[in-house]
Amino acid sequence: MLLSFKTVYATVMVYSSTFSQSLYESENFVDNDFFRNSKRIMMQSLLEKEEALLKETKYQLLKYRAKEYNLLKSYSSLMKMINKGKLPNDLTIDEICASQPNLIIKSQIECHRYYNCSSANSSQNNWQWNQELPFWLSKYKYECRYPYLFSEETLRCENYTIVKCGSRYEAKWECEYKQYQYECRSPSCIPCDLSFHSCYNLPNGIWPFPERPNYITYIKCENYRKIDAGACSIDSLWGVQTFPFMGQCVQLFAIPKSYNPNGELPSCTEKDDGNYQFPVRYCNGYYVCKNGFASAVKCPNNTVFDSVKKICKADGHCVH
Repeated sequence: MLLSFKTVYATVMVYSSTFSQSLYESENFVDNDFFRNSKRIMMQSLLEKEEALLKETKYQLLKYRAKEYNLLKSYSSLMKMINKGKLPNDLTIDEICASQPNLIIKSQIECHRYYNCSSANSSQNNWQWNQELPFWLSKYKYECRYPYLFSEETLRCENYTIVKCGSRYEAKWECEYKQYQYECRSPSCIPCDLSFHSCYNLPNGIWPFPERPNYITYIKCENYRKIDAGACSIDSLWGVQTFPFMGQCVQLFAIPKSYNPNGELPSCTEKDDGNYQFPVRYCNGYYVCKNGFASAVKCPNNTVFDSVKKICKADGHCVH
C-alpha cells in the first residue's frame, strides 16, 4: 500500500513539472511573438519617418537648385546688359527689373542703398525704407535704416560693423539717409542737421551737443556714428554734477574752467608745483599743480583739505 502511494505521488510530481514547463514555454513563446511584432512596428515607423525626411530633403534641394539656376540665369542676363554699358542705376533699373523681376543688387555708388526688383521681398521690411516720389526716381530703389548698410554677401541690410562697402560711399550720419529728410515735411519741422548731430571727426566716446557745449547733455559716438544720446549724472564720490569732457562724463572739479564755465579746475599757469585749495572752498578735495598742469584729488573719507598744511586730515582746518 505504501509503495503504491509513493508511485502515485511521483507520477503526479512528474506530470505537474511537465505541465508547468509546457505552460512556461507556451507563455514565453507568446511574449517573444509580442516583442517581435512591437519591434517590427517600431522599425516600420522609423523607416516611414526617414522616407518622409528624405523626400523633404530632396524637395528642398531641388527647390534650392531651381532658385540657384534662376539666380545664375538672372545675373547672366544682367552681366550681358552691363557688358553693353547698361549699369544698374536710377535711370536704368526700371528696364533691368522688367526682365529680372527677382533681382536684388547693390547701388554702385552708395553702401546704404540698393535695388530690389521684387515687391514680394518682405524679409527686408525691418531694415529697409522705400518711398515713391519725390525722392526716388525708381520704385525699385531702397534704402537701409540707419545705421544699417547693404551687404553684397547676404543681399540684405546688415549692421554696419559686418558690411564691407569697398568703393561704395559709406554713410555715417542720419541726415545722409533720405528717410530722415523725408520725415521733415511740415513748415514747423526742425531741420535734420539740428535734430540729428553728426559724429564725423569725433573719436569714440561721449561729447557735448555742438549747440550746447556747456550743458550736461551729450551724444555718444562710435566709429564716427551717433549711437546714443543722454545726460551726465551726479558723481557719487565727489557729490557734484558731471559734464561731457574728453569722451566721458567727468565731475566738474576735474574740468578746466577754460574748457567749460561750469568746470572748477583752475589753471596752473605761473603756479609752483604743489597742492592747492579750490577757489570755491570745496574742502573734500584739492587740486595739484605739476609742471604747469592741474589735476583734481579727492580726500579720503572723514578727512578734509587743511588749508595751511595743504594735505587731507581728519581734523584738518579748511578755510571756507
